Amino acid sequence: MYLLQRNSERTVTLLEKQTKKSGNDLFWLACAYSAHGDIDKALASMREALQHGYRDFASIDASSALASLRSDPRFQHILSSYHQ
Repeated sequence: MYLLQRNSERTVTLLEKQTKKSGNDLFWLACAYSAHGDIDKALASMREALQHGYRDFASIDASSALASLRSDPRFQHILSSYHQ
């Protein structure tokens, strides 16, 4: 909700407080970090989301919050490791 309102900082705060995160939670955390400009944390969260079973590649491709990651070769490498 906060990410949709362009409040990535509030989204990060809420998601970081969760002690147990699902792949979906980690995807949204990656989006929030990316929107906030924290690329390294965004990449780490995306990798963790995929490790936790997140596989909605259509959402990954469509998310405007992840635009800053798309040209990063590390992002492409992470995705190619999980997307067949």
